[in-house]
Amino acid sequence: MHLLSNATLFSRVQEESKNSIFERNTVMKIIIISTIYLLVSFNLTAQESSDGRENLLTEKYAGYYSYGKGTEESGFGSIIIYPETDSTILLYLNVNRGGPSYNSGSLFIRLEIQNESAIFYNKVDTLEDGCGLTFHFLSDRLSVEQDDFECGFGHAVSPAGTYQRDSGDYKDHFFTGGEERKVYFNKKEDLLFLDRNDHIKDLID
Repeated sequence: MHLLSNATLFSRVQEESKNSIFERNTVMKIIIISTIYLLVSFNLTAQESSDGRENLLTEKYAGYYSYGKGTEESGFGSIIIYPETDSTILLYLNVNRGGPSYNSGSLFIRLEIQNESAIFYNKVDTLEDGCGLTFHFLSDRLSVEQDDFECGFGHAVSPAGTYQRDSGDYKDHFFTGGEERKVYFNKKEDLLFLDRNDHIKDLID
């Protein structure tokens, strides 16, 4: 009886030892798989969030700028800036006059930065004069001045004003047509969609 008890006890010890080894192996496998998953996820996330543009000199201008709350009668607008090269940026501007008409206008252009400023001029065929805009970068703000000429926006719509920088994280896209179309700054096929605007033809050559 005593021998039988010892044999039973030995068998239980062996079984528990096997279970312990199995559990340790299972835990190790889970740890290894989890580590691999985290490393892959981190690598993919880094690739998605970084395309090398954070090293450009113009990265400091990148981000989302806006003024107004979207319902004010005085109007509201937004600007998205995407760093292109060390000296150039791509800029999408969307501005609205506010109530009661809510006339609006938008502009997608390339700008060359010099001394914290950039000048845009474009001769619009349908207008007597060209469209002239000057952009001044002021730390966390962007000041936009418009010449006396029209830019082809809606009636009484002007992008002139001071835009507050809401985010320093640059976006790689913007929406047009009442947010019906998503356009990527770095996709030629998306820029072709905007070929109807003469001032961006050089962007898709």
